[in-house]
Amino acid sequence: MPNKARTATGIVLASLIYGNVGCSDGSTETYLIGTSVPGSAFSALGEALESAANRSGDTLIEAVETRGSVGNLERLRAGDLHFGLAQGGFEFDDAGLSSVASIDVEYLHVIVPNDSPIHDLRALAGKRIATGARGSGSLAVVQSIAKAASLQPPLVLVERENANEAFEESEIDAAMFVSSLRRELTPLLQSGAYRLIPVPQAKALAVDMYDVRIAEIPPGVYGPNLSIPPKALPTLAVDTNLFVRTDVPDEIVRRLTEALFTYHVQAAARLPGLSEETAQNEADLELHPAARDFYTRNAPLSADQFE
Repeated sequence: MPNKARTATGIVLASLIYGNVGCSDGSTETYLIGTSVPGSAFSALGEALESAANRSGDTLIEAVETRGSVGNLERLRAGDLHFGLAQGGFEFDDAGLSSVASIDVEYLHVIVPNDSPIHDLRALAGKRIATGARGSGSLAVVQSIAKAASLQPPLVLVERENANEAFEESEIDAAMFVSSLRRELTPLLQSGAYRLIPVPQAKALAVDMYDVRIAEIPPGVYGPNLSIPPKALPTLAVDTNLFVRTDVPDEIVRRLTEALFTYHVQAAARLPGLSEETAQNEADLELHPAARDFYTRNAPLSADQFE
């Protein structure tokens, strides 16, 4: 297993194959990919994979709506899913699971209204913080942050999927979500009514947290006239992985891996930075043999393999 920590935060996929895989009774088995809530990055990727995999007619891969990363991992271990997307940032039981690919990088976004007196992570002590719903990777990561920060009084976490509604109803003082850039949080930040605050303590927090790293949100990636944040913003980041049960047939895993790197999937899921190199080198678990064979398909044969 790689030294890199195992992940978990939010997304699983459901379905992908270019050809037919038959069951013992002659029927076609459907392989499920856990994603997340509609409109999420996980959901977009699942739909793209399902579309690419099922062009031959039979539905061999099906994207399944879930609550997110934690739920996907639980359902993978229970045998309810075959593939699953999940964020990093928390520990989980990886028995019976392998990686297909490291998919994307997701960043911690700490959001407050423009008129808020909060300008630093420490000022969140005792404040009501919206984060993902139960079962999501965002909630799991923010819970880890709350533990590592040890702020007094502690953060008051409010499980909400829609931060905008929570702000408008005065239920929260801030929101903390883990997300890809320019994805789920874009409409909220494009409104111009909110701003991002930095996490200057990111390096200190990363020391006590699992499978996170320090990162920066690029200047101007959000907001009216590309104004948010006004300069590079220090924060934390985690990787998103596509996991698979080790008992899934090699042919299915190989074809799903191939689909990840088609133009259709990368464009529909908005993954321009995904490459075979990062997908395999940043994977959080040992690669499934079929995925590893795909990545090394052009490598020179060793003497043993040639024989």
